[in-house]
Amino acid sequence: MDRLPLRTILIAAAAVLAAAALTAAQILIAEWCGLIRLTPFPGGGDDRVGESSLAVAGWFVAVSASIAVLLARHLALPVRLLTAALATGAGAEAALLTAGFYTDADGVSIMTGTVLGLGMALLTAWLPAAGAGMGLHAGVLWLTAAAGSVAGHPAMLVGFTVDSIIEPGLLTGWGFLPDHGVVTLGALLLFAAVTPAVAHRATGRVRDALLAACAGPPFALALYLPRPQDLVQWHGYAFGLLVLLTPAMLVLSGLSTLIAALWRRARSG
Repeated sequence: MDRLPLRTILIAAAAVLAAAALTAAQILIAEWCGLIRLTPFPGGGDDRVGESSLAVAGWFVAVSASIAVLLARHLALPVRLLTAALATGAGAEAALLTAGFYTDADGVSIMTGTVLGLGMALLTAWLPAAGAGMGLHAGVLWLTAAAGSVAGHPAMLVGFTVDSIIEPGLLTGWGFLPDHGVVTLGALLLFAAVTPAVAHRATGRVRDALLAACAGPPFALALYLPRPQDLVQWHGYAFGLLVLLTPAMLVLSGLSTLIAALWRRARSG
């Protein structure tokens, strides 16, 4: 059996290390900015933010692994698949170690995100547009979270809700959206409408246009499904919101892709 070229090994190793570093960096920055709350604190409220914060950490693993696999996109498919598995494992270990500085929770939610993230990383190894979509979706969420932090409302809607993006008390069990929550939802819907058109214009492929816009939102929603017992308080509010938001984003993405494809065909014809 032929040995792998040194360049291939170095690229794959860089991708694995990047997944670990990006995961740890996201957790540290999110905790420092108040986007998640892993540090135990006395009094009520732990049940509404503790599990959510660990779940967001699991989402960081999936996002980091998918982005890191893009570094190896020019390698052979078997090497990309192996890199995806190793990158996900490295990200999970980084998440468990980093979160362990703040909490002694069992990390089940982190591992749930990791298992689902492995599937997304493997898909990215096969179809790089999926990883690009995960990265773009995460980028929108980070930008809106940063804007909220500057405005004094640190929060991140990932598929899980932490702190104040949804405040319970209005609309009978659903909660209401403060201003920065509306901005986040607006940004996500704009992302769903614009990204497919831009991706289709760049690649000319319907598949890549759909993946660029549709990879992230359903994945965020899927993170809830393995642990329905945790869908209480803010977890439950976020899940209900995502049940409505995700299909809306997919419909917008599909329409945007269709319009872009028809426009391209009309111009070429």
